[in-house]
Amino acid sequence: MREPPRTRQLARVLTTRTAVNSFWAYALQATNLLVSLVMLPYLTRVLGRDGYGTYAAALNWMTYFSIVTAWGFDMWGSREVARLSSTEDVGSLFSRIFMARTYLLLGVTPAYLTFCLLLDGQQRGAAFALLLNLVGLTYGQTWLFLGRQKLKLAAIAALVSKVPLLACIAILVRSPGDTILFCLIFGCSALLSAATQEFLARSVFKVKIQRVALRQVWQDLVAAGPMFAANIMATISNGVGVTVLSLSANRTVVGEYAGVLRLANTLLVLFAPIWTSLYPAACRRYEISEKEGHRFALRIARVLVPLFFILTFGLALIRHEVVVVILGAEFAAANGVLVPLMAWVFLGVVANIFGTLILVASGHQRAFSITLGISTVSLVLATFALARFEAVGIGWAAAIGQFVNLLAIGIVITQLQSRTRERTLNAHGRE
Repeated sequence: MREPPRTRQLARVLTTRTAVNSFWAYALQATNLLVSLVMLPYLTRVLGRDGYGTYAAALNWMTYFSIVTAWGFDMWGSREVARLSSTEDVGSLFSRIFMARTYLLLGVTPAYLTFCLLLDGQQRGAAFALLLNLVGLTYGQTWLFLGRQKLKLAAIAALVSKVPLLACIAILVRSPGDTILFCLIFGCSALLSAATQEFLARSVFKVKIQRVALRQVWQDLVAAGPMFAANIMATISNGVGVTVLSLSANRTVVGEYAGVLRLANTLLVLFAPIWTSLYPAACRRYEISEKEGHRFALRIARVLVPLFFILTFGLALIRHEVVVVILGAEFAAANGVLVPLMAWVFLGVVANIFGTLILVASGHQRAFSITLGISTVSLVLATFALARFEAVGIGWAAAIGQFVNLLAIGIVITQLQSRTRERTLNAHGRE
């Protein structure tokens, strides 16, 4: 049966928007990738394993606090704003999210400062400096650019903030003793990025802060709650390895694992623009029909899954050369950590495709949160069980947790499809 003309027209519009958004998503991630490829080799060589371990541990602790200020608005907000058409409605949502994050930041900051006082030595200074990063992350507007499919603006903001970051690092950061200074520069870059995004959001979308009732803020917090839970699980999954090593191993081991983990995360940067640009399109496909949404996600999977398998498997084979070239000879002994982390990357890409483009895009955020919860529990248990093997053990724990996540997502999708078929059969039976 042929699709109605209106459906075909909408599909063509979505394809065009997705292509344009994909271009700017890649421009954004190309900027981030370039910064990583330049900054990571420089930092690992200048700061060394100990200095990089200090920075990684402080950033890891800060990230847990940033979950609260971000809440779940990045995904929930982009989904909601994609459905809005009037400037007034967009401005209202913008104001509500801005005020909700402000209240969350005011509540989190005293707790963060108190936690910093519990740390010792250079790590305490690094954590204090990263407070600027926490503020910058809180007021990022990527959710708005994503939902309105204007990632061009996010790319501009990234360029404005990253160029000064690289220049300051190259000029000022010269030895392991400059670790705190680097954290300060890193935090200032996040503030500059947030300020640029705020300016662009107000200029392009003509939004401004409106008076918002506390009741509205509370309702939005509740609505975004499932995505907040998902953020908690995702952050724990990504950071629990550094957390456990920070508590059980020395800074050298933390630095080795964090360096290789950052290298693995650089591969995820390659994947990020794909789902960033395709997520709004997937949401709209599900507005057409559930069948259209599933078909869209499966087409994406047929291309990306083999591509990332070849990429991750190939890098695992030449792991020693990759680690020495990118991180430096000082990190050569940690090349074995790259094998489980490549498995983690591959499984994470597959899980993200099906979890984001099917479960979240179709409105099953709670189911997605449940799958993340299951995998996070598995990851934490595996991490503590394998922690005695230090960095390599933590890497395999990450891979195990991601495998459980993918397995849980597959089970949930199968159950949802079975329920859909049952409802369809029952509806035909009543007819």
